[in-house]
Amino acid sequence: MPQNQGLQQSALDLIESIRDAVHRRCGATVSCADILAVATAHAVNQADGPPAPGWAVSTLLRSDADITTLM
Repeated sequence: MPQNQGLQQSALDLIESIRDAVHRRCGATVSCADILAVATAHAVNQADGPPAPGWAVSTLLRSDADITTLM
């Protein structure tokens, strides 16, 4: 069964493009899951949805952070 059936190829290409740009700027310290979390938070914000309480982008770039938490 193919992975990511719910995502169009253009969305996957955009995610890959963002990941490449982040890795060029920050090194490979930010995971794809983190990038998707940030993108989702921004998309919800752009759609005038509720803010993600407890959101802290600074945790993405901490080398000692094991996980990123959206509370």
